[in-house]
Amino acid sequence: MSLIVNNLVKFYGDKKVVDNVSFKVNRGKVYGILGRNGAGKTTTIKMILDIVNKDGGEVLLNRKKLDVIKMKVGYLPEEKSLYYKNTVKDQLMYFAMLSGLKSSVAKKRVKYWIERFQIEDTYNKVLDTLSKGNQQKVQIISTIINDPKIIIFDEPFSGLDPVNSEILRNIVIEFMNRGKYILFSTHQMSYIEEFCDSISILKKGKQCIEGNLLNIKKSYGRKKLILEIEGNLPDLRIYGVEHIVRHKNFYEIDIFNENIANTIQNVLFQNRVKIINFSLQYKSLHEIFLEMAGD
Repeated sequence: MSLIVNNLVKFYGDKKVVDNVSFKVNRGKVYGILGRNGAGKTTTIKMILDIVNKDGGEVLLNRKKLDVIKMKVGYLPEEKSLYYKNTVKDQLMYFAMLSGLKSSVAKKRVKYWIERFQIEDTYNKVLDTLSKGNQQKVQIISTIINDPKIIIFDEPFSGLDPVNSEILRNIVIEFMNRGKYILFSTHQMSYIEEFCDSISILKKGKQCIEGNLLNIKKSYGRKKLILEIEGNLPDLRIYGVEHIVRHKNFYEIDIFNENIANTIQNVLFQNRVKIINFSLQYKSLHEIFLEMAGD
C-alpha cells in the first residue's frame, strides 16, 4: 500500500518549476523532500494536495487517484495559517469540526492534544499573545486533529525547543507505527536522517537525487574517518588524505577512498600511537545536500 507521485509537472508561464517529479511513500514510512528555497518543494506538495493545478502527472493512493476531499489529509504549511485574533480553543474547535468531527468528539480531541503538547494554560488565550513555539504547536494540532491518513509536514520543528521537539518526535513515531503516510519537507537534516527511509533532493524543479537514503549514502562510499587518539597526530601528508579537521576530542579526516584508512592505520602503528576510536563513516546528508543542491 503506497502513496505514489507520478511525473508531476508545473509551469508558471514559460518556466517549468516542477519537472517530472516522481516518488513513492510506503505505509508507515516517512519520505523526505529536500531542496533550496525555490527548488519546487512547496509547489510539489501543493499539487499533491490539489491546491495548485497540475500541468502533468498524477497522485495515487493504493492505485486509485487521490481524492483529498474524501481522504483525510493533514497539511502543516511552513507559513502559519491560523486566526491570530481568536482563542486557541475556538480555532481548534473550528478546524476539528470543519474536518467533519462532531462537537463532542472535537472537544475530546482538542483536550487530548492540548494536554499532549503541554499547553493547557493557552486554552482561552488569543493566539497572537503566544510564543512562536506555542503557536507552532497549535498549528500542528490543527493539522492532526482529524487523525489524517496522510500527513504532510513543512518545517514541523520550526520554533520548537528541545523538549517540545521531543514531544513531536514521539508523535511522529506513533504515527509511523499506526501506518500513516508521512511527507517531511525541512532544512533540519538531523530529522530527515532519523525518520526518512527515502528522500528526494530537488534542484530547479528536478530531482537530482531520489531513493533510499542508506543506498544513496553507500553510493558515495565511506570517505570520512573519525579518529580519536592519545597524544599527537603524526604526519599524514600521504596520498589519499584530502582534508583533516581537528575537533576538541577527535580528528575528522576526509579520504579519497576506504583503502586509504588502512594506510593511515599503518602510519599510526608505526608511530606507536594509541588508538581510542577509528571508524569509517558515510557522508552525512548535509554534505550530500550541499554537493547536489548547491550551485
